[in-house]
Amino acid sequence: DEGQIETEFSQETSMANIFYSKIYQISRNEVEYIESIEEIGLENKEHVILHDSCTKTYYYLDSNTFFISYLEIVFNDTGCISRGRKKFGKLKVYLTGNLNEPGTVMTIIPESFFLKGKKVEGTIVVNNLGFNQNYMYEYNKKVIDGKICLNANTYFTWNSNTLIKIDFSNQEMICETNAEAINRNGRSYTAETIEPLVSGFNCRYFQSGELELKSEWGLRQILNFGDGDCDGKAILWQDLKEVDLDLY
Repeated sequence: DEGQIETEFSQETSMANIFYSKIYQISRNEVEYIESIEEIGLENKEHVILHDSCTKTYYYLDSNTFFISYLEIVFNDTGCISRGRKKFGKLKVYLTGNLNEPGTVMTIIPESFFLKGKKVEGTIVVNNLGFNQNYMYEYNKKVIDGKICLNANTYFTWNSNTLIKIDFSNQEMICETNAEAINRNGRSYTAETIEPLVSGFNCRYFQSGELELKSEWGLRQILNFGDGDCDGKAILWQDLKEVDLDLY
């Protein structure tokens, strides 16, 4: 049907943005929690701690015990659901310094890791840029060789570069991203922010902002994440037509 809006590109885009953001947030939460433990000291080379009710986290300090250099975040209960999503597998996390120290690089590698039944692959590299002139904390997040398997036989690929701003005064995360993808049917496209994507600290979805999806073969769509409500909804526009989408 030539009049029907193709939704697979926007579904993939929203899934990739949310899933890779979720993986980063899981990793960040675990590091923050462990760094806050007072008993981390010279004698602690390895520790097991239960933070998320569905995970066990193993961490290792660097040779001088100045910071956590490596974590394994393990979800091994297929029936456990925490914070609204089912997770299974392992996240391997490497750090070059303390989490909130400007210049620290966090590298995250999913290993047989699933979110809501979808296998997520790739390397996530997050560089701490420190506070900007507006007193927001900034991070640069790259997804390299990303791949999300929709089922056993279908997947799409994802490579992206995202600037993340943490606005503590308004309790918001603000993202601007550029991505290159090849969809489940082998068609390439790009996703670019035209209005920053915003989500509150207590919402797992983007609540506002817009992405433009386009390609050399004629794809032209606008994906709008709403006006601020944490409703898990978005609107897709194409050729003056629109369709509602449920976010992942």
